[in-house]
Amino acid sequence: MSEETTEEKLKRIPSTERLSVFETTSDPHPYCITEKHVAHASKHCCGLLTTECIREAEANGATCGVEGCMLSVDEHKLVLLVQVKNPPDNLNDIADELQAYLVRIKPIVEEVFPKCAGFGFIK
Repeated sequence: MSEETTEEKLKRIPSTERLSVFETTSDPHPYCITEKHVAHASKHCCGLLTTECIREAEANGATCGVEGCMLSVDEHKLVLLVQVKNPPDNLNDIADELQAYLVRIKPIVEEVFPKCAGFGFIK
């Protein structure tokens, strides 16, 4: 059985009329693959750039390709983006609704995105 895509995982998270998880992003930025990662994958991982292969490449000197970044692949955190339709000027005005939604989706998020570090809100 093939692994679920990010899009398929996102579809498993329920929405309301106002709130929906629609995308993922990374904090502080997406992990960037370099030629060192590709070379390692080619030589040692049948060309597959899995997370484990990236970890192995890091153990052999590869780093995130963002200039100056010394964070490992595991230190780049997954963040889920929540779209807020028809938002008020201040999201604090719907804090109770946001909290109820996040509590409701928490078990599903923990199942499908176990490494999720948090949420961002898009108006």
